[in-house]
Amino acid sequence: MPYSLFLENMALKKYYLKYKYLKLFLINLFSIILYNLKFIKKTKIIIDKINYCDTEHDPIYAFRKRLNSTPFILCKSNLTEHICYQNDLSYFWEKNGVLCLMKNFTIDPSFWKEDGYTYNGPVNSRTRGSPLISNGFFNMKCFLGNNFYSYNKIYDTYFKSWKYTFINNNSIYKEVEEEELSPGKIIFFISRNQDSPNMFHGGSEFINAFSLMYLLNLKPENIQIVFLESMKFNDDPFYYLYKNIISRGGEPLHIRSLNKRYHISNAIHLPINWDSPCFTKSDIPNCKNKSKTYHYLYNSVLKYMNITKFVDNKNYNKEIFYYPKSFINSELSNYNKFLTIQWRKPWPKNRKGQQRLLGNGTEIVEKLNSILPKNVLIRLVDTASLPIVQQISIMQNTDYFLGIHGAGLFLSIFLPKHAILHEIKYTIIMNNLQILGVISGHKVYSDIIEAYIDRSNYQETIFFNLDQLSDKVLIHMRENNF
Repeated sequence: MPYSLFLENMALKKYYLKYKYLKLFLINLFSIILYNLKFIKKTKIIIDKINYCDTEHDPIYAFRKRLNSTPFILCKSNLTEHICYQNDLSYFWEKNGVLCLMKNFTIDPSFWKEDGYTYNGPVNSRTRGSPLISNGFFNMKCFLGNNFYSYNKIYDTYFKSWKYTFINNNSIYKEVEEEELSPGKIIFFISRNQDSPNMFHGGSEFINAFSLMYLLNLKPENIQIVFLESMKFNDDPFYYLYKNIISRGGEPLHIRSLNKRYHISNAIHLPINWDSPCFTKSDIPNCKNKSKTYHYLYNSVLKYMNITKFVDNKNYNKEIFYYPKSFINSELSNYNKFLTIQWRKPWPKNRKGQQRLLGNGTEIVEKLNSILPKNVLIRLVDTASLPIVQQISIMQNTDYFLGIHGAGLFLSIFLPKHAILHEIKYTIIMNNLQILGVISGHKVYSDIIEAYIDRSNYQETIFFNLDQLSDKVLIHMRENNF
């Protein structure tokens, strides 16, 4: 073989070997990438299972099941629709609750009226401040319609306010043109009632709205809230949450501010607060982490609300904050654990007929301060007297939340991960707040403590046994290496 041909063959072999090894390298690289993608996907699934407590008590889970049921059609045509989904989960406090979706209808606010009640008490036993709307408030034309009788009585006013005009299938009709309320937005109708300023009752309805927003894949920028309740109250604790987290498509409206008929393209009538996964009668679920709804809520609070870090100050209003007598502001850096005791007082201030008021809160503070480690700062706070933003700020700077069974413990959903919720009471009582604390991702304790009960002046005031209560706090702290 000529030497030149030999060199040419050697060059071809060298090129072939380079190509062969490059091919093997690329195949192996692709295999590694593919394997890693599968691993990442598998890991994400595992992480999701770890991050969320998968429980039927989670509102997203509960409402998904409701929406997967067969809807009841009240009114329907090519253009219009009014359908409702009923609750069939046995653990709900109220049975036969409804969630209703509507398309292309009008509202006439002249069929709504005030009832003159406020939240100062006593409760209006007849209407409880529910919407006073009558037939003709909601209006819709349809080909197909059905009567609906099996709904829960709390929705009685809502269903009696609908006026349907049935038309012949062969006729052609055109809706009278009316101004669109919040064009391009989906309307959330919320029928709040006299219990709504209560942190637990109002919070239940807020959780209903929040979980349905996520479940239906709605962006808050595309939502407009319209409140229908007839009662009045000041310092609504949930208005700021509705405004910043849900109704970012327009500042929440109250029906009393509307004075003419409006057309609405898409809307949802949200379940009333008693018809909520928060109102539950069941055993405590076994959760180690937040369920999906409370995971999303916590992140939304961080995203949409300007929550600044809470800083303790001995000079705060003594009617709202109480600190141990030994605490001085200059020693704040010595504390890295914070125990918040909810100072349950009459709210609003002059309200009568409240139960489970804390009578010896300051004594509890001084007792605990004498036995707890010196790195634990104890604060007694009348949270109901503070704006919701400040309430959330305090919760986010709380490691141990102690309070009497009551609506204010709803604030536990804003506690940081690994925080402890400690409910105290003098008798057996429903476990709604324990369930809420567990599925929002916290360690929860509920103890019956010996107490003296004063029922004078139309109020129930509780004075807990200091020794027994402090012993329970110490036990729970030690169990968690607090």
